[in-house]
Amino acid sequence: MALPRWRLIVAICVSLILGLLGSMAPFRPARSAPQACGGLFFSEYVEGTGYNKGLEIYNGTGNPIDLSGYAIRVYRNGGTTYRGEIPLTGILNHGDVLIVAHPSATFPADIRDNGLNFNGDDGVALVQNGVIIDFIGDTLGDPGTQWGSGTTTTKDHTLRRKAAVSHGDPNPGAPFDPTVEWVGFPVDDFSGLGSHIATCAGGPTATPTPTWT
Repeated sequence: MALPRWRLIVAICVSLILGLLGSMAPFRPARSAPQACGGLFFSEYVEGTGYNKGLEIYNGTGNPIDLSGYAIRVYRNGGTTYRGEIPLTGILNHGDVLIVAHPSATFPADIRDNGLNFNGDDGVALVQNGVIIDFIGDTLGDPGTQWGSGTTTTKDHTLRRKAAVSHGDPNPGAPFDPTVEWVGFPVDDFSGLGSHIATCAGGPTATPTPTWT
């Protein structure tokens, strides 16, 4: 028995719609691109034996950075004043690091300067054109021998920035707790120098090992 004309039309339409839906790929929202890191920041801190003092600076901004105008300052005993600046030079490529160390440090470095000599109660700053963009420690007065406690302190330890950190801490007037953004390692542990992992850089991806000087 033949179907009524209107039922036949409905059946054909339903068949066409089902076929069209079956041929369509499932909808998936587009993945957002990783956000670049918010400027240069310290990625590693070394307060070791003797003159084993060093700082690693990471660039995850997505662009090469001319280091003209950038410098490091040391603030003695948690004070608000610094003694001189260590100017930075060269181009720091995206995903790469720069290591600044005391000339007598036993680990390789890109820049060596006698001014990079600090103890566990000395704050260190990364500045751009005179403006602090990252600070380890604080300027609220002498903390004693160090900031932090246990295995994560600024004395006789290496500190490495957590991968989730995307920018520096520009406020030295706030109390500093290294466990918030840093992971502590034993004294004179240099095994992490030369690379950094940061999720803000589109990774996590490890940076290439630089050519040491």
